[in-house]
This record gives sequence, C-alpha cells and structure tokens, in this order.
Amino acid sequence: MPETEVIKHLASSKGKGLSYEEAAKRLERYGKNVIDEKVQTPWHFILARQFLSPFVYLLLLGAGIALFLREVTDAAIILGAVAITVAFGFFQEIKAERTLEQLQTLALKRARVLREGEYQEIDASGIVPGDIMVIGEGERIAADGRLIETRSLMVDESPLTGESLPQEKYVSQVKRGTQVADQTNMVFRGSVAVRGRGRVIVSTTGKDTELGSIAREIRSIEEGITPLQKK
Repeated sequence: MPETEVIKHLASSKGKGLSYEEAAKRLERYGKNVIDEKVQTPWHFILARQFLSPFVYLLLLGAGIALFLREVTDAAIILGAVAITVAFGFFQEIKAERTLEQLQTLALKRARVLREGEYQEIDASGIVPGDIMVIGEGERIAADGRLIETRSLMVDESPLTGESLPQEKYVSQVKRGTQVADQTNMVFRGSVAVRGRGRVIVSTTGKDTELGSIAREIRSIEEGITPLQKK
C-alpha cells in the first residue's frame, strides 16, 4: 500500500501522530510492546520435567528389575541410557530458554514517537500500532512498521534474515507477498539502523512482530517421539 493509505488505514496523522487518549486506548487493546512476559522456568523444574516420560518410566522399571536380579551391569547400562535421555532433553530446553532471553535483549528500552504533534521519548513498551516512530543512526528499532520518510536509511536485519549486509530502505511500494528480507519499505523490531534516518508508522507491536513470531515458534516447539522410543 502507498504510505498515505497505510496512515489512513491505521487512523493516524503524519504530522501529529496519535493523541494521548487514542494511544492509551490502543495500548489497552493491543497490549504492551513486549515479546514475551512469561516468567522463566527455574532450571530444577526443567530437569524434573525430563523424568515425566513413559520412556523414562520404562527404563527405570527395567533398571529396578535388573538390580533385583543382581544384574548390576545391565542396570548400570539402563541408568546410563536414562541419564543420556534426561540430559539431552534438559539441555535442549535450556537452550530454548536462552534463545528467548537473547530475543528479549534485542528490545529497545526507549523510543521516540510523535504524539499530538510533538516528538517525545517514551518507554518502548508503550508503542502502539499507528504511532509515528523516529529512527536514527545507531538505534535499535522497537516495533515493525511501514516507512513514510527516509534519508539514506540502511538497516541491519541480520537477527531476522541472517543477511550479513545492511539493507537499504525506501518509502516506495513493493509487490504483495514479498518476503521479509526483501521488504525494503518496512523495518522490523530488533534490527538496527546503521546509517541515515527515517520515520515509520508502526504496524505491529509485541508478539505480533516478526521477532515475536520467532519467539512464539520457539515456545511452541514440542519434543517428538524418536524411533527408539517407539520401539
């Protein structure tokens, strides 16, 4: 969409931004601009959870029977298999937790937005769809949005796309269905402006951003059943 239609669609103003009242309403409607407010699971709970598996129950039962029959070697082998299974699951979950922590560190604490015709610095968690946000060189971008003004803007989007080179950004439209890495008229949460300046109208915040979707996918990963477990 042309930037003028985007501004109209989001019921905002290029010259004034949102009113304080409207921003408060949208904050209540869309929630805070945070990726994940879930409390981190303590490591000992994660470890204990690894034992809640029929496969582990079966192995422990087998080890118990082996010890009862005084087959110490067999019991040791079975318990070793339990240890490997538990350790693998534990470190996989810990790795997922650490990844979520790293995504949180990509969040900007403060951001500049246009409210009732005046630029002001606010807590980034208070940004809402429709806000006119200012991007400066060296700043991390706090939310996803459509560019409405650029001055030689180049953005490092490697946290999202893996591209090592910064992407040059423009206001002009792109084709519908263009992949994130090629959306030159958009900026995304967690990326960094490495050169130039720009203004953007925020389209999505928090969990609805591209970075938020990555966090959601990590949270939704479920451990599958291996061929050995099936057997």
